[in-house]
Amino acid sequence: LPTTTLPPQIPVDVDLRVVEVNSTWAKLTWRKFNEFELQFVDGVQIRYKEREGKVYAATPLIHRAVTSYTLEDLRPHTEYEVGIFFIPFPGQTTELIAERITHLTQLMYM
Repeated sequence: LPTTTLPPQIPVDVDLRVVEVNSTWAKLTWRKFNEFELQFVDGVQIRYKEREGKVYAATPLIHRAVTSYTLEDLRPHTEYEVGIFFIPFPGQTTELIAERITHLTQLMYM
């Protein structure tokens, strides 16, 4: 039987978007994963940092069927860099990587 060797990384666009924001939280959404992608995704994690910061914070593991998450305890009037990261199944040799990061700016206190 012929076999196909998959590359170690497959880039994907998950259409990560900031859909709502206030001074201390931001709601993010992304598209539903297709059947091909789901075979490589045990879960996802959102990693974010202040635009000029060096250390990323991370969410807990998010179920692979979930398509939104609200980041909380953000600083007002601060710009953040946000990305989605795929958590592979144990022993997996191919993983998905998100092609783009997203930026968001927290509003000032009202």
